Amino acid sequence: MSIRPVTASSLPAITQRILDELDDRSSRPHLFVLLAIVIVGFLLRFYGFYAGQGYHYFAINDELFAYQYALSFLAGEEKALYLGQPYFAGGQAPGPIWTVFWVLLLKLGGGSVNAAIFWMGVLNTFTIYLVYLLANKFLDPRHALATAGIYATAPWPVYLSVGMWNPLALAFLGGLLFLSLWAVSNQDYSRSIFWVCLLAAIIPQFHMVGLFYVPAIVLLLLIMPTRLNTKWLAGGIIAGAAVYLPYLIGEIQHDWDNTRRILANNQELSFSVLKIVSAPVTVLSSVPARWMGSFDELKRLGDTYFGSYIVLIGFSLVSAANGMTYLGSFLKSFSRALRGKWRALRRTYKESPAVMFIGILLVVPLLLFLPTGQNYASRYTIIIFPLLFLLPVFFLKKLKSPVAKRLWIGNMALITLFNVYLLVSYYTFQNGLIEDSDRFLASFKKLESLRQTLRADAGSDTFIEIRLADDVSGSPERTRKTVWTVAHYLDIYQTFISHTTGSSRKKAYLLKLEKNVQPGQSVVVYRGNGIAIIDMGVRP
Repeated sequence: MSIRPVTASSLPAITQRILDELDDRSSRPHLFVLLAIVIVGFLLRFYGFYAGQGYHYFAINDELFAYQYALSFLAGEEKALYLGQPYFAGGQAPGPIWTVFWVLLLKLGGGSVNAAIFWMGVLNTFTIYLVYLLANKFLDPRHALATAGIYATAPWPVYLSVGMWNPLALAFLGGLLFLSLWAVSNQDYSRSIFWVCLLAAIIPQFHMVGLFYVPAIVLLLLIMPTRLNTKWLAGGIIAGAAVYLPYLIGEIQHDWDNTRRILANNQELSFSVLKIVSAPVTVLSSVPARWMGSFDELKRLGDTYFGSYIVLIGFSLVSAANGMTYLGSFLKSFSRALRGKWRALRRTYKESPAVMFIGILLVVPLLLFLPTGQNYASRYTIIIFPLLFLLPVFFLKKLKSPVAKRLWIGNMALITLFNVYLLVSYYTFQNGLIEDSDRFLASFKKLESLRQTLRADAGSDTFIEIRLADDVSGSPERTRKTVWTVAHYLDIYQTFISHTTGSSRKKAYLLKLEKNVQPGQSVVVYRGNGIAIIDMGVRP
């Protein structure tokens, strides 16, 4: 049996055969590539859990309050049964669904927060598959794979996949919502309308930014050419309303306290509301933005892993330019579809269903947020990640010139490789910061390690009290808030898990900045990461 050598003349035929097989959703090559994409996406997210410890430096305080609410919910505390942990306009989220979600992940992790963080990463790995399914609605199978590959390796979806922070579940819920809504738009009397209503009701209990998507969903339902299943629509509305019954009952019993605080809130206008323009571009890029605590740390990352921070910034700027190109190209298509047809949106939708569907869900919520004048953080766009990451391949498909298309494919491939390296290097760098730097970074793993150190010193039945020294209380807010998590984590654990708050034996520790500890003056139980914990002895 002879093996025919591969020649230059045979390469186009081989390439075309491979592409043909990738265009068959049920073919082995297609399924193999899809599996490989999901595995790579999982490995990046797992590394964020393993090395990066699921840590986001600006999220840990919210995560601790969410942990407290989850344990309060399990203990049957009244407030946790009808209010959510996320703060909103002077009040709190209207309902316990985020807390219930926390409890489920905690149970799945056997009571360990660290294990719960792992399961959050698994859930967001599944979001890659949801993005693939969504891409298949608008693109051919080959380009759906490309979309899934971009999403699996893009820095922002990976970064916002691992942790126990309330926005982190929104990409998964958004993917389910958009798949259900698209099904309604393509089939008469679709039962998926039930899930559209229920998901639209649930999402604001994770993050109130979900409210701004409800008008966009209603607008799409009004202009879709398909006929709604009124029976399942009514069922969805009833189910969505039922989600808010605990809140209504709780508010009635507490004289509408939370609702009045929300309505009475008058926050100052913020120019950062204008980030509704830049945020979609940011998340489509490789720009680490607020991932780092300071520019100095970003510079150290670049110098250590890229030869120079200039290289890191250079690639980030190129990726940001790519993001602007993708978004600008789509908005141009959206404006063309609407040109002269504002009063005939149903007809416009029939002519350009994909552009109208994606465009309305991208643009309308952002325009509705603008009059609030409040800060718009990049993470708020997480709900539309499954739609935003369709745009690179949409742009690629629009290119007519074979040369331009090849250049852009090369550009995308290079940025994808850069993204993978960026994520691995970032999480490796973050691990070094958590373990060895002179700044305390409070990951859940770090907090649990500290708790065990103090418990070993104090004894099993001793209530541990953490006092913050004056040098900590007078330190910059970022340091103060991070260090405060040690006492907060201990209080939560002792109140709800070890139940040592009522113990007759108490032991106090003083937490102060490591640089201010004088040698030999006191017993230091823990020293590292810029802090020291000093034994103050047993007290009655």
